[in-house]
Amino acid sequence: MRRIGWLLAALLATPLAHAGCFEQAAAYQQVNARVLKAIAWQESRARPQTVHRNANGSIDYGQMQINSIHLRRLSQYGVSVRELMDPCESTYVAAWHLRQMMNKYGNSWAAVGAYHSETPAERDRYARSVRQILESDQRFARFERSEPQTQGQDVRTARADVPADRAQPQQPKQAPARWQSAVGSDPVQIAEQMLRKRPPPEDDRCLFEDLAAC
Repeated sequence: MRRIGWLLAALLATPLAHAGCFEQAAAYQQVNARVLKAIAWQESRARPQTVHRNANGSIDYGQMQINSIHLRRLSQYGVSVRELMDPCESTYVAAWHLRQMMNKYGNSWAAVGAYHSETPAERDRYARSVRQILESDQRFARFERSEPQTQGQDVRTARADVPADRAQPQQPKQAPARWQSAVGSDPVQIAEQMLRKRPPPEDDRCLFEDLAAC
């Protein structure tokens, strides 16, 4: 019975368990859902329990790899590591962060790259990687087909049809309870165990040449 419960939790943590969260979070923060999905693919291949310790000592949590540097600010909205290990919660936080970058850099690939880093070289390489995922990554295309279809959104933009200078970032919103998935009895404990057992993975996020903002 215990093994069956563990298998059920693992099943619920797959992408199909939180279908619709990308569209909901994107609409809430007025960003492009396809870009949000591509960021999830770039960061973790959309794996909810991904944890990565960086060379500088910070930690990236969950499907959207939200960095621990944001935890103090997120705590003001009731968002902790526990929420970041939930795929839907993580997606809402990622949309909030992307909206902040769009307000700073405009509706551009620079804003997409700044999700990862605001250092120009790192930012532009990341943006190129996300764009390549959207345009030609077949595994990402299969992942998208497993999610609700996003209609009418151009991969050349980082938002939905709302001018970037009019949209203000909404507070990070806890996902509706119906979207919350079972990632284990204690997501924080799972994350800590993964950090102890696994060496830091190679960083494959910076593979491409610099990209000028569109």
